[in-house]
Amino acid sequence: MFLRIVPIRRPSGKVDQYVRLVESYYDGGKIKQRTIANLGRKELLAPHVDRLVELLRGEPPKTTGSWEAKSAAVWGQTLVARVLWEELGFPELLEASGKRSQAFSLAERAFILVAHRLICPGSEHALAQWLETDYVADRRGERILPIWKENGRVRVDHRFLWPWYRTLDELIQRKEELEEGLFSRLRDLFFPPA
Repeated sequence: MFLRIVPIRRPSGKVDQYVRLVESYYDGGKIKQRTIANLGRKELLAPHVDRLVELLRGEPPKTTGSWEAKSAAVWGQTLVARVLWEELGFPELLEASGKRSQAFSLAERAFILVAHRLICPGSEHALAQWLETDYVADRRGERILPIWKENGRVRVDHRFLWPWYRTLDELIQRKEELEEGLFSRLRDLFFPPA
């Protein structure tokens, strides 16, 4: 394998140079070449070219200092749950009342409770720990983190827990309305209207 510099002329006349990782191989007795990876623009890679060549030669990595990951939150499962949640139309059904409690709407709080029970079943107390390990974001994309405080056996601040408890109360009050709305959305899921 080797690096190849490829010039690309832009419509403005400017020429950008790109670096490609290329491999030689035999095909029917002939030597051919194929691009393994496009690595990016040469001027952006220039400070890293020496290290890239070392890696291509198979040299061990040179480390300076120690590296430590600060966090590695899981987000894929919650993303899948959010897509399904929105496909079913729950945000529209739950936002119909227009009520907002604290920082999150009823739809956002209900989604987080449902996703928590799908992905890592547990109580509202366990919800706080789940929010620490998984990347759960509100509809604006901002990560939701619990508020910790020693309260006897409970390590979560009561001001953080109470909105989640109220969510269940609000949902049970709207149970029939939600069931009818969900039924009307899904009744022709498998048998579309003729």
